Amino acid sequence: MEYIIENPTSGQYALEFIRCLHRRFGARAVCCYTSKEQQSTSAKKTPELFDSKLVAAHYLVGPSPTPEFIRHLKQKHSIAGVIPHGELFVESSIKIAETLGLDWVQPEIMRRFRNKASLKAHLRQADPGLRINHTQLVHSPEEVWAAVRQHKLSRFVLKPNDGVANMNVGIFSADDPESLISEYWTRTNAQMRLLEEFISGREFHCNGQVDAEGNILITDIGETHYTETEQREIVCLSTNQVPYRDPLFAVIADYITRLIRASGLRRSPFHAELRVDENGPSLLECAARLIGADWPRFINLMHGPSFHMTDLAAHYYMTAAPYGPSGINWENYDSQLLMKVRGVSTGVDKIRQIEGVAEVESLPEFLDWTERPTIGQRLTATNSLLSSPYAVVLRCRNEEEAYAMEKKVRGLLRWNTRPLSFSESIASGYQRAKNYVEWRCKRRRVQSTRIFDQVFI
Repeated sequence: MEYIIENPTSGQYALEFIRCLHRRFGARAVCCYTSKEQQSTSAKKTPELFDSKLVAAHYLVGPSPTPEFIRHLKQKHSIAGVIPHGELFVESSIKIAETLGLDWVQPEIMRRFRNKASLKAHLRQADPGLRINHTQLVHSPEEVWAAVRQHKLSRFVLKPNDGVANMNVGIFSADDPESLISEYWTRTNAQMRLLEEFISGREFHCNGQVDAEGNILITDIGETHYTETEQREIVCLSTNQVPYRDPLFAVIADYITRLIRASGLRRSPFHAELRVDENGPSLLECAARLIGADWPRFINLMHGPSFHMTDLAAHYYMTAAPYGPSGINWENYDSQLLMKVRGVSTGVDKIRQIEGVAEVESLPEFLDWTERPTIGQRLTATNSLLSSPYAVVLRCRNEEEAYAMEKKVRGLLRWNTRPLSFSESIASGYQRAKNYVEWRCKRRRVQSTRIFDQVFI
């Protein structure tokens, strides 16, 4: 049994999928690369990709698989599935699965999840009683203001219709000067944007899995805390687990279950984002994939050793057969409260000196970093999930403790607060030289490595 996985060196989940699929099915990966730079050059860093028990073949195929490559797959391999291990691989996975005639893929349904306007339009039609805010596509600042006036929107959101990681999302008011929208349009190089009615209230995410019969399993719910920049962009500050015993958990779970049922999605994980105000939940957006930022690893910790989020998703990518007991453990889930704290950078800089990393790691509540701040790290103004200077996960007993620990972590972690000492200057220079040498070595390895079994470009 074999499966397709694209650019397995990219993102956080590909190698975990490879391990899961070998454990569960004895399956081997057929790795496809969109460019030579995506190949692995280090068996030490990615041993899975150099293990013939785990990987059947490596192919350089370019950004779009050719008919010749598809013919080769059909003749030389027994492909049972395609693994969309991140948002940017969903569309290409749909295309490959569709071309190969795999029964996992639902082309029309899956593509809606990469088109926010289309998904919400479908949900309104499929379940008219489901609360969905006003949305429409706009192609210029003039269209934005016309829509705002027509629908009497006091606040509204602009974002890419196929966006990821909160990139280029702006929250605006009908009272804002028109120049603010024009500036946003220019700064984000917009050709088209999705305009949405702004929903006030608290923001949450909800994750889960759908099986082949349409049964929906909710795995966790989290609350996300944001602030806004002067340019009206949103910055994620923290996310904390919502207890199963919290009355809001059932409200959100019921809404998302109804929404996923209306979508028609099958054999896929999902990650939904929503807001809850005095009128109840309202969808912001939903993706047919695992949640990002390494959160599935922490969902596993919430439920304990009997549950594995990636293994559950991997199973249904390959087969319609029942998974068996999921291993969900709500008692264990409620025995702790996990919080991810994200750092904020206010401008372009580089970390030359940093304090507090060791102190944070020594906290009893410290669980792990998903982004650890380091000397030499380049910073930009934080305006998306991809530009946080650090992200740390804490394990607390309750919300009160979590909020107190968030404040403590922010107080401990500081950078560039004083001139470098002589020893720090030496260490900084050494780190720069090390980074440069590693970059040069990687470039040479990419130029000389011959990992590909065949090239189809």
